[in-house]
Amino acid sequence: EGGAAPPPAPARIVVPRHMDRSSTVHGPRTSIRTSTSQRPAPSPLHGTQLHVLAWGDDGAGQCLGGARSSAASFVPRPSIVRIPAGRSDFMQIGAGWEQSFLISGAGSLWAGGSNRNGCISGEGIEQVLGARIVDREDAEDLKASAVAAGREHFVAIHHDGASLSTWGCSNEFGQTGQGNDRVCTGACSLRTFAVQPGVKIHAVACGQDHVLALTERGEVFAWGDNMSGQLGRSAKTTTPSLATPQHVEAGALRGLPVRQIAAGAHHSLVLGISGQVVAWGCNRFGRLGLGDSFDELEIVSLPTLAAGLSRGVRSIAGGGRHSAVVLRKGVLLLAGDNRAGQLGHDPDILTCSGTFLEVQHGDFPRQVRAVALGDAHSLLLTYEGELFGMGSTDRGQLGEPIGGCVHVPRLVEMPNQQLIIWSVAAGPGHSLVLASEPPGTLARTKSKDVEAGGSSTTLTASTISVAAIARAGSVPDGRLIATMAAGLGAPRTPDAVAMQSDDEDGGLVRSVAYHGNGEERETLSRRPEEEDPLMIERLRSVGCGSKIANSGKLVIPVEEKKAGVRQQNGAVLMRPVVRSGVANGVGFLSFTVDELSKMVQDLPQVPSEGSAPTAAQELLRTTVAAVLRCPTVLGSCFLYPALNDCRLNAGGLCQQILELRRRLGGNLHIDEHWAAATLQGIGAFAPSGGLLRNVRTHDQVRILVLWLLVPNWSALLASYIENGARIAPQAFDAASELVKTIARLPAEGRAALRDIIADECDALFVFRDVLLVAARSLANAAVRHCVTLTKVAKPMWEAVLLLQIVAAANIRRTEVAASAAHAAREADALAVPLAAGRIGRSLSKTAAAPAEAPTLLAETAAPAAGVALPKGSFEISALLDLKFPPHLELQMFAQHSDMKVVDPVKVCEDPSWDIDPKTGTLPVAFQSFMAHGNLVPVAFKQSIVQVENVLRQQAEQHRQIFSGGVLHVLPWGGLHVPAERAFFVLTVRRDQIVVDTATHLRSASAEDLKRPLKVKFANEEGVDEGGVAKEFFRLLSEQLFNPAYGMFSIDAESRYLWFNQSTFNEMEDFEMVGSVVGLAVYNNLPGLDLNFPLALFKKLSDVPTSIDDLASIFPAHAISLQAVLKWQPPPGTSPEEAERLFQDTFCLDFSVSYDACGEMRAVSLVDGDGPPPPVTLSRRQEFAELFREWYLTKSVAGPFDAFRRGFDRVCMSKVWRCLSAHELEAIVCGEKDLDFSRLKKGSVVVDSTVGFRTGYLDEFWGIVMSFDIVQKRQFLRFVTGSDLAPVGGLERLAMKIQRNGGEPTDRLPTSQTCFNMLMLPEYADETKLRRLLTTAIENAEGFGLQ
Repeated sequence: EGGAAPPPAPARIVVPRHMDRSSTVHGPRTSIRTSTSQRPAPSPLHGTQLHVLAWGDDGAGQCLGGARSSAASFVPRPSIVRIPAGRSDFMQIGAGWEQSFLISGAGSLWAGGSNRNGCISGEGIEQVLGARIVDREDAEDLKASAVAAGREHFVAIHHDGASLSTWGCSNEFGQTGQGNDRVCTGACSLRTFAVQPGVKIHAVACGQDHVLALTERGEVFAWGDNMSGQLGRSAKTTTPSLATPQHVEAGALRGLPVRQIAAGAHHSLVLGISGQVVAWGCNRFGRLGLGDSFDELEIVSLPTLAAGLSRGVRSIAGGGRHSAVVLRKGVLLLAGDNRAGQLGHDPDILTCSGTFLEVQHGDFPRQVRAVALGDAHSLLLTYEGELFGMGSTDRGQLGEPIGGCVHVPRLVEMPNQQLIIWSVAAGPGHSLVLASEPPGTLARTKSKDVEAGGSSTTLTASTISVAAIARAGSVPDGRLIATMAAGLGAPRTPDAVAMQSDDEDGGLVRSVAYHGNGEERETLSRRPEEEDPLMIERLRSVGCGSKIANSGKLVIPVEEKKAGVRQQNGAVLMRPVVRSGVANGVGFLSFTVDELSKMVQDLPQVPSEGSAPTAAQELLRTTVAAVLRCPTVLGSCFLYPALNDCRLNAGGLCQQILELRRRLGGNLHIDEHWAAATLQGIGAFAPSGGLLRNVRTHDQVRILVLWLLVPNWSALLASYIENGARIAPQAFDAASELVKTIARLPAEGRAALRDIIADECDALFVFRDVLLVAARSLANAAVRHCVTLTKVAKPMWEAVLLLQIVAAANIRRTEVAASAAHAAREADALAVPLAAGRIGRSLSKTAAAPAEAPTLLAETAAPAAGVALPKGSFEISALLDLKFPPHLELQMFAQHSDMKVVDPVKVCEDPSWDIDPKTGTLPVAFQSFMAHGNLVPVAFKQSIVQVENVLRQQAEQHRQIFSGGVLHVLPWGGLHVPAERAFFVLTVRRDQIVVDTATHLRSASAEDLKRPLKVKFANEEGVDEGGVAKEFFRLLSEQLFNPAYGMFSIDAESRYLWFNQSTFNEMEDFEMVGSVVGLAVYNNLPGLDLNFPLALFKKLSDVPTSIDDLASIFPAHAISLQAVLKWQPPPGTSPEEAERLFQDTFCLDFSVSYDACGEMRAVSLVDGDGPPPPVTLSRRQEFAELFREWYLTKSVAGPFDAFRRGFDRVCMSKVWRCLSAHELEAIVCGEKDLDFSRLKKGSVVVDSTVGFRTGYLDEFWGIVMSFDIVQKRQFLRFVTGSDLAPVGGLERLAMKIQRNGGEPTDRLPTSQTCFNMLMLPEYADETKLRRLLTTAIENAEGFGLQ
């Protein structure tokens, strides 16, 4: 950590044999001592032969025999390493502290440098100068595809990716990962093991004494030294070291699919699937780049998301005390120690940075493809295959000149300027690259030369002929690709790529790291419980569509040369970059919508009942189950391919899910297994515990959405508890764990989940038919579970939280759609036809509008029409279906939530709604259904209001009875309570019902009105048990709200009731009307037959009205306003001319005209004396708002305020104030839709001595269903006393039918309206039944006792 080790003393060296183990030539090895001046000169370049170049610190021979300075143990400039003649298949390089490694195409591992404890050769030498095959006895069978090295340990990935081989000079910290029994300070022999059984390794990276391994599942494992927290263990489990690989799953890595890893000396970095950088370990000098808030922390043991970086990072690198990230388009940022200028900034100005900073470029081309970091130097590989460096030069790490430091990227001069560098590695003090020359007659040039000489001004220009490709012949290294222009007929090989940088959207993108001629194997590990090889190959063959999984390509401008003469034809070579430590042919597991579609199409079109699952069904079941079981694999599945940022293809996925369900019919065999796999996946993602503080990115929470979408939760949970029996307990357990995990998300995680649902599941059928159905099913099942257990449990509130997140997502998606539509309307310059209206002086000036002209309401509602869901879409229906006790909910609402409503938007953003870390429960204020008003059916809310009304009535009764004087004791016990003290009694005459009601209400106190209401019609014997009161309110409403009475008017088009602007009634009359409406609600009557607009209830709820409300009440005014607001001047009109045209067209001023009892009156809309000013083009929006305000507020302020006083006098309470305007409207006015099928569904037949004959009730319902709307209202009024449906529909009336005698009889049907009971005689035939029933309902009025 303190710096580079001093160079070792001169060592005994060996001249290497340059041959593979397959060679049959064996000769004696001669051990000699040689000085640096005696080393052989490098071999000359041979055409396009591959070259290994090394330079920098060579104290242990790690520069592989390069030309050494005579004055010090370092190689001062990039020097070509001597390799065997004809050997041109090296595929990868690796740089350790005192060793360098090469891997051949056949998998042979070559190395040079320190041989302490025989780490390279078993011959007892101290140094190996030059590259030679690792010839340890325990490495005889080693065939590697990638290698990484630390200070004293070495890790190689086997050629098939299934296992690792590790060994070392020392294993003091368990850095070889071979187990606790192998920990020692001496040599550690080579041992091979699998990190996970059956799971392949994609990449390895070594720090000084620790190792990171990345599997094909996108999971990271770590082992070795942990003194600086570099293993990513949580603070509670931090240990000094780990001797076996352990999954790094804490912090920001939880559930994140990882695509790259990098190890600094004492810190670790990973790159997520969308380009997020996560870092942990030593943070001295700010090397983790986590931001200023972490500057004081020297150790960050928990994987933490780097601050200030977008999701566009393409590659990462770790050095001794600094880190680097490369963004899209090759932008380079670095963080950490800058004392040697290794961050690309002047060290005299900046010594270190805890935030990633962009390099100060100078002449640097600014487009970086790959980075390698040493202890104090940085190497930058550009898009064009050139190498730049910055940082310390004390040992020649950056080539000549030597000494001091370089803080502006400097070109590292190669011995041949034609070399194309395609792989770079760095040890603490030395550098290593792989390079090749352009093939055939091609030569490198500058990009500007291509632009000047080619036929195009882009790097994709190419006019080189096919013959030139033929002349290039078989390129020895087989990897440089001349990408020709389209139409030249060049053969497409597996290596061919589209002529497009992988930084651009679209194009071909490799799903595995590409390293040359080796086959890209389509393989994937399987979990032990899944043995189906077809499933394994399916997942392995898909590959990850993320661009982060692509190693990136060089884009080298070249030109053709003939006889040394430059031609004016340009082309580009595209060469994949090779990342050190990344295995060839091992990709990442994934599963796409296309693959799912193929499997679904293999299923039978028609489900077969009772048959055994087919092979296609089993393959589909096991494949998707394997995906659901592994969070990091699931997070990379079903995505759109080749996008810079991951995005779920929710539409394609749900299409296949719905098609699958159709083909399976009611068979839940597959879904049951998927639910079980989901349960396992959740256990891997979020083991039991508290708040998931670091799960807050899109790529972490996307898997939660997939767990919601894939299993058929609606069908699985529909019969979870049936007659007390557990039908599908595992599905319910999985559902419970899913909602519990979502509840454990922090505010940022909930917001991310909301955004994914809103942005990636925005298609209406996805949101409505799959995701919302699943969320409601989970909530309903949780309520059903609690009702069955008669216990309120945590899963119920956790399911409510999920539904609130979905509701918040709906708000967001609707706002986005409305905003987009608004922007489109703003851009639309088409004129809208003018419409007739009564706006000030415009009455005679505006043209008549066509009948089909849209209203302003329709215009405003149009934007969200494609995404808006009907009210009630989010309601928890189980509250009504299972009759959740309303008195219990009222108690919870008062005690837990203090009768306050939760805002779903704040639920997703406010940390105060996080679970308690100790108890794992949501805040107490969350634990009430009424607190979530948007999720509760209106009928259930009405039942809560009714319970509260009854409790308030009982409390007032109790107060009046025991504070109103002496009570008499009855002879048989009990108390005699006069009705006037227990009830508010209204005695009215039918022909004077308005006068009598007004007299009673004006003399009554507020306390009197809060007692239960009893109505008595004068000279009638009816006893009010509810039915008399219904009749009373019906008759009173017919007179009070009649326009002829002068208090209210009805618009001819909308048919809505509104306050009369020119009324002569006293304000007391309006207060009385408000009290009448309040009494109906307070006494739990089904509602009044009043056609009040929503705007009235908005005003009662203190919700601002809008232009839409004006349009609903006064459509003609809205049409005129629409014409004003949509008017556009002709194109090219000047502002002054447009203003003149507007005023000439409309002739408007800031006034409004209205009819006052046949007289037209004008009112100014603005304050001040003098005539109202004209309406100008720039002030038309202001005019529209003032017009709305006058019609809906100012003109009716007196009547409305009086109405509100009367209403609040009776029924206003905290519960009432929690209701929305729509809910108030439903409770006051009742349901408008009379669905008699629901009346039949909710009806019951009361037992009697003699029952109805078979088929008689079918005849009865046939007659009722055939009634017209007037007769249906008469029937309802006859049976229930009201012709309105209660909130929730006619089913809630629970109408009772009782047999009332039989033939011979001419008795009419009768009813008991207090109990909604129909007393129906059994007539001889259907004709007689129709005649007498119709007579009864058309002639029923008044009450009598029999």
